[in-house]
Amino acid sequence: MRELHRSWICLVALLVAMPATAQRLVNSGFEDNLNNWNTFGQGWRTGGGGAARSGSLGAVNQVKTSNADTYRGLFQNVPVISNNLYKGGAYIRAVNVDNSESWFELQFLDSSGSVIVQHQSTHVTADQGFTFMGIGTVLAPAGAVTASVRAIVYMPSAPGDTDYHVFDDIEFTNATPVHSNLLNWGFETGDFADWSTFGQGWSVSTGDVAFSHTYGAVNDVLLSDGDEWRGVIQNVAVTEGLTYAAGVYIRAVALESSEAWLELQWLNSSGGVISQLTTSAITTDQAFQLASLHGIVAPAGAVTASVRGIVHMVSAPTVTPDFLIFDEFYFLRPVDLTITLSASTNIVGANQLITYSLLISNRSASMSGSYFPACSVRLSIGRHRTRTPIAWTIP
Repeated sequence: MRELHRSWICLVALLVAMPATAQRLVNSGFEDNLNNWNTFGQGWRTGGGGAARSGSLGAVNQVKTSNADTYRGLFQNVPVISNNLYKGGAYIRAVNVDNSESWFELQFLDSSGSVIVQHQSTHVTADQGFTFMGIGTVLAPAGAVTASVRAIVYMPSAPGDTDYHVFDDIEFTNATPVHSNLLNWGFETGDFADWSTFGQGWSVSTGDVAFSHTYGAVNDVLLSDGDEWRGVIQNVAVTEGLTYAAGVYIRAVALESSEAWLELQWLNSSGGVISQLTTSAITTDQAFQLASLHGIVAPAGAVTASVRGIVHMVSAPTVTPDFLIFDEFYFLRPVDLTITLSASTNIVGANQLITYSLLISNRSASMSGSYFPACSVRLSIGRHRTRTPIAWTIP
C-alpha cells in the first residue's frame, strides 16, 4: 500500500501543435430551443418529431401564404482568428417547398461588424430529407474577428401553401492544421503572400497540388530551364537557446534529374547565416510525405529562422518536366506552462486506477491546442518517483 502525494508542479517547455477542432457553436442542435441564437424575419420556431435530426428538437422556418418577409435568418456570432481555416454547415430538411429556398451561410466580420466576405452552401430548392449543406474549408481573411454562422431562408414571393425549412445540428469548427507562427502556411490566399521565392518555375495551384484544403505551391522544372537552385522562403523571429520544430509536406512527380528538401537557416541580426539544417533530399517520385526537423535549438546570436522549401535541378530534365510540390509548412515555437496535477490523498493499492485533475497556467499569450512536452515529468508515489512522458490536449 502506498500513499499518493497530493499534487506536483512541473515547469516544461512545450511545442504548440494543431489547435483543437471543437464545435464553436452553443446549442447547435436547438435542444435548448432558440437560446444563444438570433433571428430575423418571420416564421421561426423549434419543433420535435420530424423537425429533429438528432435529439428532441430542431429549428423550423414556416413560410406562410400570408407572409411578407423575403429574407429570414437564424444566426450566431462567434470569434475567429484571421489567417485560420474554418468549415461549417447545417443539416437541412425541406418539406412542401413551393418557391422558397434555404442554405447555410458564413460571414466573416471585421471589428466594426461589417462583412468582409460571405460564403454560401448550395441552395435547397426542393423537398429533401435531412442533408448536410456545408461550406468546405475557407480562410478567415485579414481583419476578421467574428464569424456570423447563419441558416437562411429566402422567399421571393408568398407560396401557394406553407413551405417548411428545417435546420438541425449546425456545425462550425476551426480546421486549421499545424502552422503556428507562419503566415499563409498553406498558400490558401492563392498566391505567395508572406513568402518570397527565387529561381524559375514557382506557382500556386489547386487540385492534386494541395495536400489538403485548396492550394499548394509547385515548382515546375522544365526541359529548357537554366536555374539550378529554387526556393520558397519565409523568415520568422526566434530567440537563441530555445527549441523549435519545422516541417512541410512534399510531393514529387515525374522526377528525372531534380531533388527537393526542407531547409532551415539560422540568421543573425545582419541577416548572415549562422548555421543550416536540411532534411534528406527527395530524389524519386512520392505522394505527399512530411519532411520535418524537430528538437532543434536556435544557436547563439540567432534572431531569425529562415524556413525554406528548396528545389535543386542537378541537370535539366530531358524527357518530361519534373514537379516538386510543397504544402502545409509549419514552424513551432516553445510555450511556457505551469502544470499542476492533483489527486486524492487516499491510500491506494497496486494497479489501482487513480483519476487526476490538471490545472494548467499558460504564461504565453494566446496559446491553446495540443501540446507535446519537451521533458519527462516526475510523479511521486510514496517514496518512489517515476519519469513518465505524457501528452495532453488543452481545449
